[in-house]
Amino acid sequence: MSFAIIILTRRASSHLHHLGFPWNWSVGAFLLILLRWYKTKTGLSDIVKKTPWHVLSFAFNMYVLVYGLKNVGLNDYIVSNLKPLIMDSPFNATMIMGILLTNNLPAVMIGTLSITEMG
Repeated sequence: MSFAIIILTRRASSHLHHLGFPWNWSVGAFLLILLRWYKTKTGLSDIVKKTPWHVLSFAFNMYVLVYGLKNVGLNDYIVSNLKPLIMDSPFNATMIMGILLTNNLPAVMIGTLSITEMG
């Protein structure tokens, strides 16, 4: 049932995308909460109590930190230093980006932003 809700809201979003608000996410979340309430008879307060807010806070602060470093020029520095190595050979590019991808999420974000700015 939840899969059908997700598919229907995604399909409807293609027709009403011009609204500029991810209404399909809101409608889908609301419908999934209603479905949960219908099956388990527990309200929204249970979800709020069990949400790992410390994880959400950490993820939000990590994104703020990475974009702050991007705004002060860290990406330009990374691009200027990695561009000669990456342009030299596809093997170097694969190895350098592979190391960044297996490191951790902030490094993935910085690497992705650096790659997009190289183009």
